[in-house]
Amino acid sequence: RALTKIGDVFPGTDMILVLRQDGSAVYCQLAADADQAEVISVVSSLKRAALQLADTLGQTQCPALHVKGGKNIFSCYDVGTEFTLAFFTPMSESELELFDTSQADTLIVPIIDELKILLQGSV
Repeated sequence: RALTKIGDVFPGTDMILVLRQDGSAVYCQLAADADQAEVISVVSSLKRAALQLADTLGQTQCPALHVKGGKNIFSCYDVGTEFTLAFFTPMSESELELFDTSQADTLIVPIIDELKILLQGSV
């Protein structure tokens, strides 16, 4: 149920992953033509790169990450210390331009909290 609420914050989200720290998938909802192993690899690499950048800047973590493309936004959130929630949301150029990631980060907190509870014992 928690994952279905992502669409309330990021309307149109169509690909969702929940990954363990080791990169293995707990949950994976991808487009039919997407290569699961490749998507997981790219998401894991992007998360590692964000953590390396955070470390370079003197930060110990990177709890939220957004990458806007021409037709979509990729979002990645820490779910506690053991899991990562990542998803892709298609948007038009104007929707992307107007989308407020700071507000979305606030609205996603209850969903992250619900996921933490659901994932307890799944490490």
